Formats: sequence, structure tokens, C-alpha cells
Amino acid sequence: MGFSIRIAPGVRVRASSRGVRTSIGPRIARVHVGAGRTGFSTGAGPIGYYTSLGGGSRTRGTRQGTGYATSTLASAARLDKIDRTMALAAALDAIASLHQEKFTLAQRPVLPPPPPVDPEAVRKSHVDAALKRISAFKRAERRAATSSAIAHADQAVMQETHRRVGAWKQEQAELDQFWAALLANDPATVMDQLASAFEDNAAPAAPLAVEGSEATLTVLVPDERSLPDQMPGVTAAGNPSIRKMTKAERDGYSHLLVCGYLLATVKEAFAVAPGLTSIRILAVRSAGITAYGERRGEAMAAAVIQRTALDGVRWKEVNASVILMDVASQLILNQRPPSPGLRPLDLDKEPEIVAIMERIDFDDLGEG
Repeated sequence: MGFSIRIAPGVRVRASSRGVRTSIGPRIARVHVGAGRTGFSTGAGPIGYYTSLGGGSRTRGTRQGTGYATSTLASAARLDKIDRTMALAAALDAIASLHQEKFTLAQRPVLPPPPPVDPEAVRKSHVDAALKRISAFKRAERRAATSSAIAHADQAVMQETHRRVGAWKQEQAELDQFWAALLANDPATVMDQLASAFEDNAAPAAPLAVEGSEATLTVLVPDERSLPDQMPGVTAAGNPSIRKMTKAERDGYSHLLVCGYLLATVKEAFAVAPGLTSIRILAVRSAGITAYGERRGEAMAAAVIQRTALDGVRWKEVNASVILMDVASQLILNQRPPSPGLRPLDLDKEPEIVAIMERIDFDDLGEG
């Protein structure tokens, strides 16, 4: 079984028993390089298309032949293992560092001043138009026309300057009104701001409500199928090695995946909505399709986090699980020590979470 993980916008690494392939570009037009032939695919809509960009079919090498061929195949196999080891290490590091993503705190939007009107250009335009039909030999008429054109040009410059400044002031006033509403936690303004910020997230997220200075969010985290099932390593001789991931290791990375995406979503929400002081967030994941063809989900973690609790957090030194435990004023997890794995929450005694789950359209939220 292989794995696929997004390590940067537009870049996805896949590893399988056949080797490592990297996909570059958006889903609508993506180039694939690595194991196998280089190819191009398009996935605009529900149907995908793939075509090879290489030459004829590949043939597998055999152990027969010259020593040079055997040596070359061995070297190629070793390089392939190194590539897979590096890809695995990068994928696991990406999972472990999800919570480290940085977000710039929103600032009051200020428009640059309007560009000044070029008076010389306006005068020239008016004078040229005025003299166009006056003979070059009618000097008196030309002087009078030039003087009149310059006067009209100066008036036009003043009018255009006034128009530009007025338009600038009006647009800046609208931005100031938006900024004031954002700082005051106007529900519609904050909801729109959060929804816009979450549009391109790897883990789909959505705002559900804004009450006072607290927002309620949900984030759809990937399920365990998105995790690699192998671990990179090095043999005693210094050669790269790959082994099967233990259940405890897989549970641990699954735990980090949930906590990492939850924390990253909270950090982004606080960054783009500076008036919020508290966030109530529910991490959910897809739980398959019902008999009626509807996507259903399950709750994996719920937390309430205050903005002030994030001050001074050592994001690069502490893992996401520990940070979440320390910064959440309320935290609901279903974990059975000593296993690090997270189970779906038992909602029998959680009516508030049930109410949130009922408001989530998993078909609209998308897959993690």
C-alpha cells in the first residue's frame, strides 16, 4: 500500500512499491514525474484523464546480462530506495509540523493615494485639440485658442483631481467601515472573512457561528488512509531502509494529524479576525457514505481555545498533541492510554457537539 500527501500548494508526493512520483500543478493540469513515465493529467470535474509524455513501453531489467547492467540496476534500485526514504521522511515531517504554519495578523487596509493628474499632458491634449483646425498662419487666433485651452485644461485637472480624491476617500471609508465591523466582531463580516481565508486550506474548514467575540468553527481532517504505512530508517551499515509502521506509530501520527490541523485552523482564524478572543472548534472526518448516498462524518476532537493562550507557545519545539492539551481551556478527546490513537467521540452526552454535527453539510465541506 502506498501513500499520498500534499507537502506544498500544488505539490503532492506519492510513494508505492513502484517508487516515488511527484505531482506538480493544480488538479486541472498536473504534471507527474518520478517512478514510471512522465505524464500529464487533467481532473477538471468528476472525470480525470491521464496520458504519458514519454516514449514506448518500459521493459523490466533481468539479472541476466553483463556485470555492468547488473551493477546499474543495483545502483538504480538503491537510488529508488533513497528517494522513497526521503519522501517518507518528508511526509512524516510535514504531518508533525502542521501546527507550525505561520499566519500574518490582519491589519487595517489602507489604500495608496490616488495617482496625481499630469497637468502638462492634459494641457497638451487640450491645446492640440483646440489648434487642430486653426491654420498655422492665423497667429492671433491660435494664441487666443491656446490661452482658452490652457484655462480649460487647468479646470479639467482640478476636476479630475477632485474626482480621484473623492473616489479614493469613498473606497477608503468603505474599507474603514469593514475594518471597524471586523474588530467589533460583526457576525456577517467575521463569517465572510473566515470563509474567505479557509477557501484554499488543505484541510477544509468552515465558520459556523459568531457570538460576541467567540467563533465556532469546524475543520475536516483526513482519515488514517492518508497516512503512510511505512517508516524510513538507516541500517547499521548506513544504507537507507524502509520498514512497516507499527500500529502505535500510525496512531501517533494520526493523533498529530488531527491536532495539527485543528491548531493551524485556530491560528489562521485568530490571524484574519483580530477581534476574536475565543474559538470553539470541532475536528471531524469523513466516515463513509450512507445507504442513501449521503456523506456522513464523525467527531474526532472538540476544543475551546482563547487567543491569549497562544502567547509564548513554542510551536517548533513542542508537538501538536502537547500544545493542544496545554492551550485548550476545554478539550474533548476519546483516547485510551497508553495508545496515542484517537477514537471518534462518544456523543451520547455531548448535545452541543451533536447540534454542531447536524449543521455540517459534509458533501459541501468536501473530502480531507
